[in-house]
Amino acid sequence: MKKTTRRPARASDDAGRCPDRGKPCRPVNHVVVLVPGSLGEEAYSACGCGKRYPLADDVRRKLRKLAACEAPDGARLPEIDTYLGTRWPSERKHQFAKPGIAPVGTPALHVATRPVGELTVWAGRFGDQMLSAMRRAGGIGLAANQLDVPLRILVHGLARVMSPVLVNACVLEARGSAEARESCLSLALDGSAALVTRPRRVVVRAWTPSGALVVVSADEYLARVLQHEIDHLDGIEYVQRLVGGEQERVYCLMRDHGLPLEQLPPLDPVR
Repeated sequence: MKKTTRRPARASDDAGRCPDRGKPCRPVNHVVVLVPGSLGEEAYSACGCGKRYPLADDVRRKLRKLAACEAPDGARLPEIDTYLGTRWPSERKHQFAKPGIAPVGTPALHVATRPVGELTVWAGRFGDQMLSAMRRAGGIGLAANQLDVPLRILVHGLARVMSPVLVNACVLEARGSAEARESCLSLALDGSAALVTRPRRVVVRAWTPSGALVVVSADEYLARVLQHEIDHLDGIEYVQRLVGGEQERVYCLMRDHGLPLEQLPPLDPVR
């Protein structure tokens, strides 16, 4: 996902206004992190800028309950060299994508990725590479299949709020509705940014490369970034969620540029 126009994230200013939200800080994101082999846990609420607050007990209990859901099955991770040899080259350029990013039409972008069945040092190393690719491309989020790697790993640029590398992320709950403008590193086409309606708040469960289990109830910008990247992992491009005039405008634009619309069928706007 491309960055939208936002002020740089940093500590709240003296007036109490959040530099990330442009208004006072609020504990809009709720996070529980369960560390393997430990009875302890990390639990907190956070503003989008990273300012942290205590997590309400009822929210903590709910997220812990959701953390107990059965994990998806997955295949054993191959050695890192297996995918380093086939990964989208960082120096490769394409007219319809940011440098180093696989463009719309790449087969891996249009099918669901495989869950990761075993966490090894590979996941952390590859996550670091994904973060580097995301930053070089000027993004706020990136999915593994945007580097032509068909595994369920995503990264995001909101590390002040939670772990920036997430493995096997999935949406457990969604509610509300919010509209915001989105664009994509895999569709660097002038005029393709569009208003997308998504659930306002989502509960997402994922693992960190070190094996910690994370459950986050995300709102505002984090919720949108996570949904955009999880869509990628499910083989869905944001343009497939457009409706009405925005859908007609963007699809006409893509058709005029010869993009493969047969791989981008519009979806039901309701998740």
